[in-house]
This record gives sequence, C-alpha cells and structure tokens, in this order.
Amino acid sequence: MARFFFNCFDEVKVKLTQGDFARGYYEGVITKTWKRRCEVQLRCLPDNTTGKMMIVRVKYGVLRPIPPTVIVEYKVGDYVDAWDRQGWWSGVVDDVLDDDVYDVVLLDGKVVRVCDLSVRITQNFTYGNPPKWQYNKH
Repeated sequence: MARFFFNCFDEVKVKLTQGDFARGYYEGVITKTWKRRCEVQLRCLPDNTTGKMMIVRVKYGVLRPIPPTVIVEYKVGDYVDAWDRQGWWSGVVDDVLDDDVYDVVLLDGKVVRVCDLSVRITQNFTYGNPPKWQYNKH
C-alpha cells in the first residue's frame, strides 16, 4: 500500500475491523503518522469512556481518501453507501420512495431509510498510477 498518499491533517475514510463497528467506513482526520501506522481522530464516533471523538491507530491499508462527490439519480439495484451507525455502510437501493428518500439494504441485511444527503454512490479507490476513484451503478 502506498503510504505517501497520507499526511497529518489529511481527511480520510477508515475501515474499522473489530467490534460493533466492523465493516463500516468512518470519516476522520490523521493526527499522527509513523512508518507503518497512523493515528486518526474519527468525526462521528465518540469514545464511551471520555465522550470525546474516538482516536484509533491503524495501518495505512485501511485508509482511503474522502471520495469525490458524484451526483446521480438513484434507482433500485444501485450500489450505494448509506449513512448509519455513525459511518458509511455499503448496500443496494431496494426502493425509491420519493425523489429523495430511499430504502437501502445493507450488506449485513439491515434495511435503512435514508434521504439523499445520507446516501452516496459506492466508489472504490485504486492505488494505480495515477490513483483514482471508480464506481459502477450496478
């Protein structure tokens, strides 16, 4: 994994791999960097003991830059990320209720109802030359 993409104060997505928050992406800011790991202060996930935003130490391989905004009209079957449990979770649009309200089935089977501000097209980051974001709607 190419470490050179990330520096202190970069905004990133972090994929947590343990506990109740596993498999979701959480947004945060890098606060410290080392050779193989970094420290990230998460934006929306408070620490249960202190009440402050959680700080995690992670390997660079679980980080992604914040994806660019892509404006699309969502349809049933589109792969999306939905905001739930203080993070972004992958799923599929199951129903379009209004112009800006959607039912999304998450990968863990949970169905969430979200407005257009809480859903975005799923994008995958590739560390190519040049690095880039890619998405496909279906």
